[in-house]
Amino acid sequence: FILMLVGCFEAFYGLVEYLSRHQHIFLFKKKYYTDCVTGTYINRNHFAGYLEMVIPLTLGYFLSQRSPVINRKSKSWRYHLSTVDTRLSINSLLIFAVIIMILALIFSQSRMGILSLLSSMGFMALMLISSSKRKGRRILSFIFTVTLILIFWGAWIGLDPVMKRFSVVSQNWTSESGRLAVWKDTVNLIKDFPILGTGLGTYEHIFPKYKTFTSRNVYKHAHNDYMEFLSEAGLIGFIIIFGGVGFYMIKIIGKWRERRDPFVKGITLGGLSALVSLLFHSITDFNLHIPANAMLLAVIMGLTFSSVNLRRSEA
Repeated sequence: FILMLVGCFEAFYGLVEYLSRHQHIFLFKKKYYTDCVTGTYINRNHFAGYLEMVIPLTLGYFLSQRSPVINRKSKSWRYHLSTVDTRLSINSLLIFAVIIMILALIFSQSRMGILSLLSSMGFMALMLISSSKRKGRRILSFIFTVTLILIFWGAWIGLDPVMKRFSVVSQNWTSESGRLAVWKDTVNLIKDFPILGTGLGTYEHIFPKYKTFTSRNVYKHAHNDYMEFLSEAGLIGFIIIFGGVGFYMIKIIGKWRERRDPFVKGITLGGLSALVSLLFHSITDFNLHIPANAMLLAVIMGLTFSSVNLRRSEA
C-alpha cells in the first residue's frame, strides 16, 4: 500500500506541476526537463523507472482481489447490474491509480520507460494466459479498457510532445555523442578489463581514456547498466549479479505456477513484472545506479519472494 501511495503521489504531483506550466520540485524551481513530467525527480527516465515498477505491482494487487460470487443462472438484469457495481466499487480506486500513474509515465516522455511498461504488461499477460485463459482474458480486457481511457485522456491533454520524442529516436542515438557512440567506446573498455573489470564506481574515471568523440560532456554512466556492470565488475561480477537475478526469476516463476491463492499469485506476478520492466529499461539507462530506484527494486524483490512463499494460513 505504501509503494502504491508513493507512486500515486509522484504521478499526481508531477502531472499537476506539468499542467501548471510553472514547474517546481517542492520549493525549488525546476531547471531541467521543464517540458515533461518528472514528479520529485530531476531526470524523466529515472521518474519513469520508478513508476514502471509500481504500476505492475498495482496491477498485481488488482488481480489479487477475489471477484464477487455471481449466480450465473440468474436472468435478472438488476442482479447482473449489481454485480458490475460491486466490481467497480472494489476496483475503481485501483483503476484510477493505474491510469494516473500511466498518464504521468507517458508525459514523462521517457521513450524507454513507455516501452518498458509495455514489456511488463506483455509479460504479465503471457504468464496469465499460460496459467489460466480466464485470468488472461481478464487482464487483457482490463488493459484494453485502461488503454482506451488513456488514449482519450492523453489526447485531451495533448500527446504531441510525446510523439515528437519518438520521431527523433534515430537522430538522438546516432549523433556524434549519442548512446551508440558511448556504447562503442565502452566495448573497447570492456575488452581491456574482461575478467575482473575496473572496479565498481570507476566508470566515470576510466571512460574518458576511451572516449573517441569530441563532446565535452562528463559521462558518469554508460546509459546501459549491463555494459557498465560488465566494465566495472568484469565477467565474474556480471555473472554473479545477473546470474543471481536470472536464478531468482526462474525459482519464483516455478513457485508461482504451483500456487493457487489469488493474493499470492497477484502480488508475485506484479513483482516479477516490475523486475522485467526495470531490466528492460536498463538496456538504455542507468536506473540500477539511482539509489531510490535500486532500493525500490530490492524491496519489490523481497516482497515478491515473501508473497510466493506465504504459508496457506498466512495467505
